[in-house]
Amino acid sequence: DEENNALWVATNNGVIKILLEEFNADVSELKFYYYLNDDSNLNSLDNNIVNVILKDQNNEIWLGTNGEYLNRYNAEQDNFDRVFIENTSNY
Repeated sequence: DEENNALWVATNNGVIKILLEEFNADVSELKFYYYLNDDSNLNSLDNNIVNVILKDQNNEIWLGTNGEYLNRYNAEQDNFDRVFIENTSNY
């Protein structure tokens, strides 16, 4: 995410955002943010297995998981909005 100087890393246990604002050789100064599914919080990831991260033409970050939703990162709230995608596939 060049606009926000962030590196997003998809994992099988959530997603990690690394802020690179003042990146230098001292990695101990990097800021790491971990985002996981929390079944009691609808603004968390819908599933911890994150398969893809994309940035759209409006500079919004979208995450695809093994869940039933697309997850749009809400930078103002530092959480996610879930967008339901109906499965119309016969597979």
